Amino acid sequence: MKKFLSVLLAAMLLVSVFALNAAAVNVVGTHGQSGGVSDGVADIPEGASTSGDVVLNLGTVNHRYAVDVTFPTMTFEVGGLTWNVNTMKYESGGTTMSDQTLTITITNYSDLPVNAEGTVGSIAEAATSAGISLAMTTASATVAQATAGSADTNGTAATAKLEASLTSGNWTNSIDALFAAGAQSITVGTITVAISKTE
Repeated sequence: MKKFLSVLLAAMLLVSVFALNAAAVNVVGTHGQSGGVSDGVADIPEGASTSGDVVLNLGTVNHRYAVDVTFPTMTFEVGGLTWNVNTMKYESGGTTMSDQTLTITITNYSDLPVNAEGTVGSIAEAATSAGISLAMTTASATVAQATAGSADTNGTAATAKLEASLTSGNWTNSIDALFAAGAQSITVGTITVAISKTE
């Protein structure tokens, strides 16, 4: 009995849905109202017409965010210093240090754009005393949304770049000053990249 009622209810629902989607509009005459000949008219009135909207219900777009930040190499090996008794100066045994441009890449896999902002924290006192500076030169960027793929190919991520500079008025003097202060390794400062939604 329960099964019969379930089938009957399903059939009634199907009929109701069909009637809703396929309901007829009387454009000429009133077919089906009285059941007699009066439901028909002798002529079609001028301008007899009706309209129906064609609608695509796309539903809700569920946005998703995925962003990567890639830092360049930011550890530099300048080698040890050796005291030259003849010149009475330190001589570097490693790579000669020079001003550096640090390029940071932001990769956006999201279907919406994002903002990226870079900041430099407090500079180490030893670095400041040695004449070394670290600063953002390109501190912010808006990263476009990823390009959507097609049926046969994947999409393409969008990228943007931030830049920081590591500089000294005289790297030889700066390295000498760090060694003279007893430093063997120093963290000049920390670069932080924050990611946020666009307005």
